[in-house]
Amino acid sequence: MPLEETYSRRLPLYGALKIESHEVYLTESKKMFEEMYNSVFPYVLDISNFKFHYLLGEGAFARVILAEYKEFEGSFYAVKAVSKRSLVKTNQVKAALNEKRLLQSLNHPFIIRLEYFSKDPSFIYFFLPFICGGEMFTHLKIWQK
Repeated sequence: MPLEETYSRRLPLYGALKIESHEVYLTESKKMFEEMYNSVFPYVLDISNFKFHYLLGEGAFARVILAEYKEFEGSFYAVKAVSKRSLVKTNQVKAALNEKRLLQSLNHPFIIRLEYFSKDPSFIYFFLPFICGGEMFTHLKIWQK
């Protein structure tokens, strides 16, 4: 099956799934995950295709910025910008590549997946769906009280 066809069969980001047989669903999902994990991600774009708005958050290795895809007005993404220098300095290059491969392979409405990828001489960029509401970890901490 062509790679583009595999990616076009991804599940919607939300909503009910029509599953007639869990066994078939799990078998097909595993096969699809492995195909996408072992493939070259087809949705690599230049960052100039996006308008960057503001900083959403910051972590040890990356910043997350709200960006809008210029071609589709109103199409927003949370862009994780990771410094290549910090990855090399902390020996995390392999971990970042593994993160990319996992994100490009995930296919479930409750799990964030990679929509686009980009890079420049200083950073790698993970374009993830923007979902309002903050980090899940923050909500889990509040609910545990």
